[in-house]
Amino acid sequence: MQYVLIIHEVENYAAWKKVFDNAASIRKQTGDRSYQVLKYDNEPNKIVHFSAWISTVLPLKGDTLGSETRLLSRNKKILRN
Repeated sequence: MQYVLIIHEVENYAAWKKVFDNAASIRKQTGDRSYQVLKYDNEPNKIVHFSAWISTVLPLKGDTLGSETRLLSRNKKILRN
């Protein structure tokens, strides 16, 4: 099992969370087994994301990780607006 811990600030938590939730199937297909997202009380756009993965490399079914890259790229544009 591999673990990932990310602490970062987003421009808009509600917009980020929507994109994050919409990518659940991609994360699951690529090996995400569980996650927790925490917010700071005094900094609403600062998050802690902890997740457990079964592998460090697992392509999307029938595709390469290109689909995930395209989704992440599209989501960056959404979060900037």
